[in-house]
Amino acid sequence: MGIEPKSVVFAFFAASMVAGCQISPTIKSANITQTDSATHQVTFLVEQEDASRISRGEYYFSFVVIDCEDHSNPYPVEPFVNGRRASEFGYSNPERDVLFTGTIPAHIVSEYRELCGSISGGSYLFGRVDSEITQISRE
Repeated sequence: MGIEPKSVVFAFFAASMVAGCQISPTIKSANITQTDSATHQVTFLVEQEDASRISRGEYYFSFVVIDCEDHSNPYPVEPFVNGRRASEFGYSNPERDVLFTGTIPAHIVSEYRELCGSISGGSYLFGRVDSEITQISRE
């Protein structure tokens, strides 16, 4: 009694279909505020449904800050939700849009003329998460 070839083919096909998925979350707003002389706080608001899909699929991601004109020097920001790492996935069933926060060194901010950012990452099983690039407002 062995494994049927049909079962192997179906399992491979199903796994490749799942692994090829991509989430493109909508960033509703992105802001940056100087917290002290060495640090800025970045906040980005993600639609409720997108945040829920990211959490349920356990997509690991960063909010990548870039110069809007020159994308050659990206800076990944570790996201937090209510003081907890986003990678703990404690926001799986949000009741409203989710506000992610992170910190970035002031010297990085001063190197960029105009700040933009995007969500970028992935999951071991379910594929990629990549958003459109959005402009970050300075507060």
